[in-house]
Amino acid sequence: VLTRDIRFLTSLQHWRVIGGAFLLLYAAGALPGEFAWPAGLGGIFIGLTAPLIMLALARRSGFAKGATFIAWNVAGLLDFVVAGTAATLASGAVPGVVAPGSLSSAPMGISPLFLFPGFIVPFFIMVHLSVLFQIFALRRAGSAPSTRTTEAPREVFAPVGAGDLPFQTGREG
Repeated sequence: VLTRDIRFLTSLQHWRVIGGAFLLLYAAGALPGEFAWPAGLGGIFIGLTAPLIMLALARRSGFAKGATFIAWNVAGLLDFVVAGTAATLASGAVPGVVAPGSLSSAPMGISPLFLFPGFIVPFFIMVHLSVLFQIFALRRAGSAPSTRTTEAPREVFAPVGAGDLPFQTGREG
């Protein structure tokens, strides 16, 4: 993941809008609002703002090293901390937080919802961390991410096997 282009990794975050499913499950009476609202709104926010971040990455070469891009990635990680905390509190694992017989976040442990904590969340955490590691490497090196498809910049920033991405620049044809 550390060798992928940060624009490609950032573009993956648009899938976070799937967090809206938590709000639908809340509306259907399957998940408690104490979990569904923070988890759903956080995912929707990151997912809807991902195209705007992508646009800034494409238009401004220094954006990748800037505070806004770092803050957006940290916000994406904090969303998972908030959602995880809310899920734990709403699970009944902490005595006295959830009234007996009330809704809990227990459905998150049942198929297909277990894919969120078991696969989707860890995947997006790795994506955010990969981007942050690359940003810090950029700041240390004092350079912008490469947009060329030659072998020279591949070691850190050029996409691997993604030469036809629509947002990639610096190519002929």
